[in-house]
Amino acid sequence: MKKLLNTLYLTTPERYLSLDGENVVVSQSGENIGRFPLHNLERIVAFGSAGASPALMGKCAEEQRELVFLSRSGRFLARVEGETNGNVLLRRTQYCVADNEEKSLETAKNILTAKLFNSRCVLERAVRDNGLRLNTELFLQKSEYLRAALSKAKQAEDPDSLRGIEGEAAQVYFSVFDDMILCQKEDFKFHGRSKRPPLDEVNAMLSFAYSLATGMCCSALETVGLDPYVGFMHTDRPGAAFAGAGSGGGISRGNVRQVRSHADKQADDR
Repeated sequence: MKKLLNTLYLTTPERYLSLDGENVVVSQSGENIGRFPLHNLERIVAFGSAGASPALMGKCAEEQRELVFLSRSGRFLARVEGETNGNVLLRRTQYCVADNEEKSLETAKNILTAKLFNSRCVLERAVRDNGLRLNTELFLQKSEYLRAALSKAKQAEDPDSLRGIEGEAAQVYFSVFDDMILCQKEDFKFHGRSKRPPLDEVNAMLSFAYSLATGMCCSALETVGLDPYVGFMHTDRPGAAFAGAGSGGGISRGNVRQVRSHADKQADDR
């Protein structure tokens, strides 16, 4: 159990959450072991939790505070959410843009451009911070490839071309990811991206970070009144706001693309 910034993480299984006045109470086997003022929390993330009281879930929904349940391995299970915000005109506009191939492609280009730009920043920051411990020439070559991919993404003429550019850029980016892990190399090695399930410690951290980022993006979109299940880069699919990469997905998955590189950096620094 740990409070980081405005998020409370419960990492020990079988702990129960309840509400006592304006406080979140954490208990196990009938004994209270923690108490946190609810007004200080923006979200609560529980791993393998025994559950939460209806009063706490209702309070979080009413005050638009996230209450997220994950499995012990970090797989997303459920999220408590309150009343849908926003006006119908905003969502109608979103649906019209998603159904218009030209407008949808322009939005997807902006999303991918941001992802490639941030990925390039991660590589260049690694060279700047740890140039003496890295093959700087190799990293600069990869950075230059991503710069060229940025130009290609802006000129893409259809979604398939854009997805191809994204896939090739991801291979280039992850080809030097292991080199950026500079501590505890005997325990943390990266041999390629794997998911559902992640096959090693580094991929587990990446998948976990992406799950949290997707949940945050989903909540942010709903806060301003957008539909997180309707996206621009992949085919719509039921339940796809939290879907894995390459399996279709909504705007929450599109937006999380832009911040994945920040999650990657946190996994590197861990």
